[in-house]
Amino acid sequence: MRALRWRGSQGQSLAGLWVVVVIIGLAVWYFFWGPKREVVSTPKAALEQARGTECLAQLQQIRQALQMAQTTEGQNPSRLSQLSSYGVTAQMLRCPQSGQPYQYDPASGQVRCPTHPNL
Repeated sequence: MRALRWRGSQGQSLAGLWVVVVIIGLAVWYFFWGPKREVVSTPKAALEQARGTECLAQLQQIRQALQMAQTTEGQNPSRLSQLSSYGVTAQMLRCPQSGQPYQYDPASGQVRCPTHPNL
């Protein structure tokens, strides 16, 4: 009896081997030289990073409330405290890390955190 053989099986296995080598190469590159993430090494650093994230979330909520006020009233409010009808509480008007009030420019409608200027 003759053993059954598929024609072209050599070419298919070589192509499959190249695909596996390329995938493994990309995985190794990504693991060693790919994008780096910020590593939090201490509990204090983890808390500071969490407070920065909370500050960003509060600023996004305030900015969204400012957009709603602009759409509804046709102009920016003169103070951030006027956003209470849009769900902004007095506690949200301060940075959770430093406790400093957010800086607001009514002319431009820009809100900034003095502690986190890059947010």
